[in-house]
Amino acid sequence: MKYLRDHDGGLTVVLLPVAMLVSLFCYLLIRGLKNSESPKVKRCVEWMEKAVLFRFMIRSLLATYLPMVVLAFAGFYASSATSSLFSVVQFFSCVVIALWFAAFAFALITPMKTLESYDFRKTWSALYDGLKTNAGKDKLTNVSVFMARRILFVLILLQDSFYMKWSCLIVLSLGQMAYYVSVRPHVEKNMHYLEMFNESMILASLYFLVSQTEFISDPSTRYNFAWAFNCLVLLPLVAVNLSHTFFIGVR
Repeated sequence: MKYLRDHDGGLTVVLLPVAMLVSLFCYLLIRGLKNSESPKVKRCVEWMEKAVLFRFMIRSLLATYLPMVVLAFAGFYASSATSSLFSVVQFFSCVVIALWFAAFAFALITPMKTLESYDFRKTWSALYDGLKTNAGKDKLTNVSVFMARRILFVLILLQDSFYMKWSCLIVLSLGQMAYYVSVRPHVEKNMHYLEMFNESMILASLYFLVSQTEFISDPSTRYNFAWAFNCLVLLPLVAVNLSHTFFIGVR
């Protein structure tokens, strides 16, 4: 339990079984109500199939993917954890890699016509909502890129040298921006601009990180840089994403 707490894995271990139990309960409930003649019940069953059953499970996995990666790979860098919980760490590592491979294979193998079918979309649309499904398979790799970035992010943070981590994170952020610029996977332009803005703010925040190291020895200067980070990066990032959620997302 100490290992789960220290590496932010406890919440993941709780959420994933809950998501599976909710999905199983909804599946059994849908099977029981599917033969009903009531129009209201049919509409309810259709909504549950679309919004709860598989979509909830997929979104739960994506939402907890970063803690899963931390839980999987942090143990390999902690000798005390690997000696007693090696099998658990190994299992989560296999799960993390398998999920990424499944998302990548989904993008490459699934035919375009299948993606547009009603029954398939009702089940698996959480993997490609908001993405272009008729403009090439590279657009569908957005989820696998999302997962691969989190794997690399955790592996980079587990390194010892700050400057190595700092430079690798900059390369990772630039690579994500290059993916968005070259592939443009989103259907709506505002989502593309939002992702580019978020990546720009993350890149700017990485440069501010240097101001909090021994590179600047004066505490008051570090303090001023921290306030500059809050005003120039953190506040715009929060404000723009909240505005998008309330004014564009709700629409």
